[in-house]
Amino acid sequence: MEAIPNPPQPFWGFRPLVWPPRRGTATGPWIWNERIDTLWIAGGASLLFAAVALPVAYLWTGLGPVVGATFLHLGVIVNYPHYAATYELAVRERTKRPRGFRWLVATSPLMLAVAVAAVRWPALLVMPLFRVYLTWSAFHYAAQHFGIASMYSAKGGRPLLPREKRPLQASFVGVAIYMMIALNMIDGHTLAGAMPGYQVMEAVLPRAIYPLAVVVLAASVATFVLGNGRLLARTGRGFDRSVWLLALTNCAWFVVPNIWLPGAKQPWLGELFAFWVPLAVPFFHCAQYLGVAADRARSEEPLRPVLWMSSLVVLGLLLFEATVWGLPRVTSIAASQAVLIVTSLVNIHHFVLDGVIWKRTTPGRLKPAPTYA
Repeated sequence: MEAIPNPPQPFWGFRPLVWPPRRGTATGPWIWNERIDTLWIAGGASLLFAAVALPVAYLWTGLGPVVGATFLHLGVIVNYPHYAATYELAVRERTKRPRGFRWLVATSPLMLAVAVAAVRWPALLVMPLFRVYLTWSAFHYAAQHFGIASMYSAKGGRPLLPREKRPLQASFVGVAIYMMIALNMIDGHTLAGAMPGYQVMEAVLPRAIYPLAVVVLAASVATFVLGNGRLLARTGRGFDRSVWLLALTNCAWFVVPNIWLPGAKQPWLGELFAFWVPLAVPFFHCAQYLGVAADRARSEEPLRPVLWMSSLVVLGLLLFEATVWGLPRVTSIAASQAVLIVTSLVNIHHFVLDGVIWKRTTPGRLKPAPTYA
């Protein structure tokens, strides 16, 4: 009797109302599936966006404001929930993984105290906090890329040994250091069309330090090649495609917009830089984070994605919009200062908690792949 073919699955196999728990099921090499992971998690969508948006920006000068406004609105349903997801995970896992929840309880009063101090002495604290947030962001984003790259290697059946993982980590972090140096060379007043944020930045590093950033970038390439070579020697194959794609995404986010040509007063993309880094990159980072966080949330129990995302949107609005609206009304600070204080402290708190929640405290369960011979 002829077998009846399986009907096509709507939503690429997603169940829109309830996602069953992942526990006890074979996960395979992907979080969701190959197509979704490649675009959503591994950075493919951000590269497609760059491939289209950057050439168009040269042909149409009005693209920057349009793209900026678009990502600002998308931030309500993507960026804000990504921060809320960190708090949700810490509370959700307070019994089985209590370390994240303990850090949430311990650090929240500290963040509140820093916020009170920033409101009391805005001239002294607001801009340093904002600079710490922007500079730390590069490391945070790169660390997320490295963690996902390591995860894909393990899911693909070839978990990285320390001698392979350390060069890969150094490669991702080195690109972030390049961004940290280049970012702090920017004088926001030279970017006439800059989005809010970079307009208030002032250069704290001289342009003479840029060759150091280039050396760090070259070392990052070398350590990636080293890690790839070690994995190739052990297993007969180098890094998986997802790892390469994440490394390319890391460079596209942090290196391409921040290339300084000799004698230039700003990065080579000029005003294009204003919409690429401050708005587009965080959106793709936050979408990437939500994809991984949703998978973790459904690891032990069913997840209702509509309810989950709706609650994260509400919590995100309370964290940002409600706080920014309320601060100028109960204190003497201006609305612009409230934006900088809330944005900086929520991000810094998120960076701290993320480093705890996603850090592996026990050795991986997967055995290393056998040595290639």
